[in-house]
Amino acid sequence: MFLSNASFPGVETPAGLSLFLMDLDSRTLQFVSEVSAAFEPIDQSPPLLDRNGGRIVFESDLDLTGQNPLGRSAVFVFDVETNQIRQVSSGAGTIRLDSVSADGMLAALTSDTNVSRINPDRNAEIFFFDLSGGNPAQ
Repeated sequence: MFLSNASFPGVETPAGLSLFLMDLDSRTLQFVSEVSAAFEPIDQSPPLLDRNGGRIVFESDLDLTGQNPLGRSAVFVFDVETNQIRQVSSGAGTIRLDSVSADGMLAALTSDTNVSRINPDRNAEIFFFDLSGGNPAQ
């Protein structure tokens, strides 16, 4: 798994920074998602992979699921088995992806957003997100 703004033979990609997944057994390269319209990541966390390789957690400012029309920084999960992307965070402010649990069920991130109305002072706080769709905890 890696971020790149390069184009690869046989893989159609947009012009911006994109997330790719390489299957080492079959030697195939899969385009996962564009993560930024810019060519270079600007203060962007690197994508994270759970221990089993089933989920990639990444940060993007694009509207990848129809839930981010204002283009704010948000955290997304790509399910390798289903090829589906889900948005798991939203809000105005700064989000920094810190880690993902080995089983791919939780992500820790630092944010100054008012996540689920539990950070009204908007200080940078650490939040844990249930990647299966549950509510975040501070």
